[in-house]
Amino acid sequence: MSKKFPWHVLKDLYGHRQSSALAKYDLADERLSTEQSLKKQLRQVDQQINEVSQSLLDAQVVSFRANLSMDSGFLGDFKRKIYGKSAQNSAIWHRHRLLELIRERNSIQVRLDRKTGQYWPKQIQRSIALMVIIMILIVAILVLAMGLAMGLSLLPIFSLAVLIYWFIQKLRSNS
Repeated sequence: MSKKFPWHVLKDLYGHRQSSALAKYDLADERLSTEQSLKKQLRQVDQQINEVSQSLLDAQVVSFRANLSMDSGFLGDFKRKIYGKSAQNSAIWHRHRLLELIRERNSIQVRLDRKTGQYWPKQIQRSIALMVIIMILIVAILVLAMGLAMGLSLLPIFSLAVLIYWFIQKLRSNS
């Protein structure tokens, strides 16, 4: 009896070897999906910021109305204190939540900028804008300081002119 070679064993081994081979990994697709998810998170945080900002505005309006309420007497004071305090607590909470959301948005924006390669150009642009603002402030302060120094240096001349005018007027009134 002749033994036949079991080809199915080789076929199984070959198929198994093929399935365990390294797969090609496309980094561009992962980067695109990461960018898309970051943009989606950014939109969600922006929407939350809008909602919290509106709620903060509403809480401040309620607080303002409660403080300007014209109800007098015990009940009016009690109502003013309750509504005013609740509205102020709500406004404080919304303000803190808004700051948290803004920090989160900035963090997501930085991650997105790093993924898209826009981080350093934006940093350079912010630095240049900050330097320009600082230079404008320095020039404005210098102009004000020079004007003050000029005014102080001309003060003796102006006071001498005022004294001479006053002396001449006094002499005319006496004669």
